[in-house]
Amino acid sequence: MLRFLDISQNQFDANLTVLPSLNSIDLSHNQIRGNVPKWLWHVGSDSVYYLHLCNNFFTSGDQIPNKRLQILDFHFNTLRGHVPIPPPSIEIFLVSNNQLTGEVPISICNLKSFQALGLAHNSLNGNLLPCVGDLSGNLMILDMRMNKFDGRIPTTLFANNAH
Repeated sequence: MLRFLDISQNQFDANLTVLPSLNSIDLSHNQIRGNVPKWLWHVGSDSVYYLHLCNNFFTSGDQIPNKRLQILDFHFNTLRGHVPIPPPSIEIFLVSNNQLTGEVPISICNLKSFQALGLAHNSLNGNLLPCVGDLSGNLMILDMRMNKFDGRIPTTLFANNAH
């Protein structure tokens, strides 16, 4: 039974609904355009933990219903609007190098399993959420460079890293 599928660096928009047992899907570098197809969120919805969608032309990925997803790599796309909200199971969430705007949503604070959060090279603004420091129990990488953040850096960000 197929568990890992890497069809990166091609030029097609695959429909994988016939592969419900996948654990890992790599569709990077495929020149896929527009919204993330709805079928993609449902392929292996009980089994997919890794979804690599970087270097495409996705414009929207707002609803991410997969409840087992641990790694979502969306960097180098053309995502627009607000930061998509990943499912609670997410550990690595990369949306750097897109066209995201606005403030980081407060619901990000509810995601306690983060190990890496990549928001760099967007047009995000506002203050950093005070809860960002609360994520630092598991958080190893926080990349928020090249945005338009202002205000103070929350002291809670450093409180859990004093050892």
